[in-house]
Amino acid sequence: MLNGYAYITVLVSNQDQALQFYQESLGLELRMDVPFTPEQRWITVAPVGVDYPEISLDVAASEEQKNAIGKQAGDTALLVFTTDDADKTHAEFKAKGVELMGEPENMPWGRQFYLKDLYGNLISVLQPAPR
Repeated sequence: MLNGYAYITVLVSNQDQALQFYQESLGLELRMDVPFTPEQRWITVAPVGVDYPEISLDVAASEEQKNAIGKQAGDTALLVFTTDDADKTHAEFKAKGVELMGEPENMPWGRQFYLKDLYGNLISVLQPAPR
């Protein structure tokens, strides 16, 4: 029986640039950074205080992986992060120069907005509605 998930892979072309974006722009913390192969490291990041899942920033190796960079989820969100205050988080990201896709909007499931990472992956930030 499955009891959770540990990692979500985001394909990147440059691990240092990706790490800088996810740490400095989105505020995630570095969890692992160890050599994996001569070409790449095992790098994971996650929101502060969250055990799992972690995001694994993997260098695209094959042509298929390279072609998927920035569009792993097509035109839908690759990642969905939660926040306690969508408007405040939106303003913080705007001040950091993060590419935002409009303003926060009220939806049946909460208040949310979208942004793009440095490769163009769509990311949702959600302030969940009370249950």
